[in-house]
Amino acid sequence: MIRSGDWKLVHVRGTEELLYNLKDDPEEWHNLAEEPAHRELSRGLSARVTAGWDPDACDERHWRSQERRMALLGVLGRGEPRSRQEPSPAVPHPNPAYRPGGGGGFGFTTTRRERRRA
Repeated sequence: MIRSGDWKLVHVRGTEELLYNLKDDPEEWHNLAEEPAHRELSRGLSARVTAGWDPDACDERHWRSQERRMALLGVLGRGEPRSRQEPSPAVPHPNPAYRPGGGGGFGFTTTRRERRRA
């Protein structure tokens, strides 16, 4: 995804690109990527968003990561997801003060001991 001024282009490999004018269409209902008047802008933003990265290498890293997770699930005895599209099981957060849905909207809370010290 890239933004430039009032424009936003969403690039997902293997799908059509989405181009929105956020000033005129803030809810992103009207894809302008294939409109003749906006093709050049769409091509330019697409070139910028894909510059400097190799999509094949990204896909390969993604699938290797998925394979490692699947192997770990088998070793840990948690079974495996029904498909590769389902999320992996949650991993405990390394910060013990983290509580999902906790204070400030960020998930971090304090313990009584920490509050007493403050």
